[in-house]
Amino acid sequence: MGLTPGIIGEKVMVEQTIAPLDLERMVELDFVRTTEAAALNAYHWLGKGDPQAAHAAAVAAARRAFIAIKGTDRWSGVSLTVW
Repeated sequence: MGLTPGIIGEKVMVEQTIAPLDLERMVELDFVRTTEAAALNAYHWLGKGDPQAAHAAAVAAARRAFIAIKGTDRWSGVSLTVW
């Protein structure tokens, strides 16, 4: 990741450039965080005899995590249920 200065009028604009590998790593980490959130929410239902509730909690957490990722607002209508 580097910074590229550019002058517009009298103001100095700084543009962030992201290398493809950095972008790939950022996306990978977002998916890891999403999976982690789903697993942690499902964990609370472990051993309580209600697998549907565990699944619903995991899906809800995954949806919230995907919505929080910048640029994935178009995913909010996608069904993440694979039950």
